[in-house]
Amino acid sequence: MASSPPTSPTLNARSDDLRSMMFASSPVRPLAGTRRTRNEIDEDDDSALLNLSSRGFGANANDLAAVKAYATRKKLKVEHIADIDLFFSANTPQLHEGLLFVNQLLAVQKIDNVVTTQPLYLIVLKVNIDSIIYGALLSPSARRYKGDELYKTVLGLVLTRRFDIPNNIDNDAAMKRKVATVIKTLGTEARSQIKKDLAKGVHVKASKDNKDPKPTMDNAASHQPLVVLAENIARHCADGFQVTPEFCARVALMRRVYMKDNSDEFWNSLEDELNFIYATATAELDPVTRLKPTATEVAKRVTKTFRFILDKDRKTHGDPKDKANDALEAMSTQPAGVSGEGGGEDSAEA
Repeated sequence: MASSPPTSPTLNARSDDLRSMMFASSPVRPLAGTRRTRNEIDEDDDSALLNLSSRGFGANANDLAAVKAYATRKKLKVEHIADIDLFFSANTPQLHEGLLFVNQLLAVQKIDNVVTTQPLYLIVLKVNIDSIIYGALLSPSARRYKGDELYKTVLGLVLTRRFDIPNNIDNDAAMKRKVATVIKTLGTEARSQIKKDLAKGVHVKASKDNKDPKPTMDNAASHQPLVVLAENIARHCADGFQVTPEFCARVALMRRVYMKDNSDEFWNSLEDELNFIYATATAELDPVTRLKPTATEVAKRVTKTFRFILDKDRKTHGDPKDKANDALEAMSTQPAGVSGEGGGEDSAEA
């Protein structure tokens, strides 16, 4: 039998609770690794856990303010910053994950829009614009190689042919600026490439060690024959482009100017040379009568000038024994002059 706790008449009655606590049986601590019984689990109070989960994943005011400040610093849009409140107020795991999933779908949708809209017309434009640019630069009727006049000519052709450009481009300033940027960029690249081809036309062949050939401006016998140079430049033009005496005459003029000025001012110098040819061709026939030449007389003068330039190039550049220039004799005997006054649509189609 269990013994009763001793009593003492000297203990204060108000200390009975201490006496009961002092002689009460202490619970036995469960051994490590032992499992709790079902009764013990059923007796647990889950109210604290339920109250905790009901508060959700919401951040406190300081956390929310810090996140908003970071979003502002990263230049997040105002409407997106407002969504932060909704995200942090999610009071269930399902809602929290749902918001994350919606944002992921939104990101995928925006990426799809960028991929499917921008390249469709820009890539097609870049593929097709080269033929127009080179046609405008290499046309026998070209008079301008830089500036707004050339740009407007090419842009007009692009807008006319469309090349799968969106129909609302005429009313969309941003889209038109993109197209304009492509035209100007490709125009710069085309001019640079033509200059590189001209440089090869007056350089010796590459050395055996594959180093860049040194310029041989004074050794004309090592230069490319005119037909070879013209065919090399014509490779940039549209399929079906033919190397004609007119085209060779224009290439000969380019090489003539390049021999004098191969600096960054080359294209300006080429325009100056053309302006001189046309100004001379339209000069008065007689300083006394001050009669102006007719259009036919101007065309004859221009043709005569370009024939002189072509013949001089053939005699000056390349090995005289090279048979490449003989191809010119097999070409059409049409005048090597320039038809028209400017690089219009027909010239840009070359």
